Amino acid sequence: MNEQSQILRQAFPTRIETEVVDALAMINFDAPLKPAGSFPVSVDGETLEIPYRIYYDEPSLDKFKVLSVAQSGILACLYTRHHNGFVREKYAGQIVALDQSWIPPYVLRLLGEYVIEVLHIIERNLDSLNQDIYRQFLAANRKFYETTKCQVMSYWDCYYRKQYPDRNTYVGFKVIRFFDELL
Repeated sequence: MNEQSQILRQAFPTRIETEVVDALAMINFDAPLKPAGSFPVSVDGETLEIPYRIYYDEPSLDKFKVLSVAQSGILACLYTRHHNGFVREKYAGQIVALDQSWIPPYVLRLLGEYVIEVLHIIERNLDSLNQDIYRQFLAANRKFYETTKCQVMSYWDCYYRKQYPDRNTYVGFKVIRFFDELL
C-alpha cells in the first residue's frame, strides 16, 4: 500500500477498513500533487484525518459499478475534497443523504466552502438527513462546527453579501440554522 493510500485510509473509521481499501484500489495515485492538508474530526470516538484537498482524477463510471454502496460512498466522500469545485458538487449530491456515521464531516465541511451550488444541494436534502447521526457528530466536534460556521460567514461576506444583503436569505446561513437547531 502506497503512502497516499495510507493517508486516505486515515479519513475513515477503522471498522470499515476493508471497504476503504477496496474503494481506494479504484484511484489512480499518479497525480502530480499529494493530498493537501487535513482536518481532524471525531467519528464514533475515533479521530479521523480528512484531507483538505485531493488531486486525483475521478475513477471511471465503470469502476463505480463494481463497488458496494459503502465503497461508492467512500470514494464519493473523498471526491468531495477534490480541488475542482465542479467535482465536489457532483459528489456532494451522492453523499448528502447517505446514512452512515462517517458521512457528516464530509457534508459539513462542504458548508465552509465558497461553491454556493454545493450549499444548495445540501439545503435540498436536509429533510433526508439522519438527524441523530448529525446531532451526535456535531456534539462531538464543536470546534470543527464553529470553524465551519465562521467560514460560512466569511464566504458570504466576501462573495455573496451583495447578492444576499439580508444574510437570513443566504443558503449557507439557512443550512447552519438547521444544524444549530439539532444541537
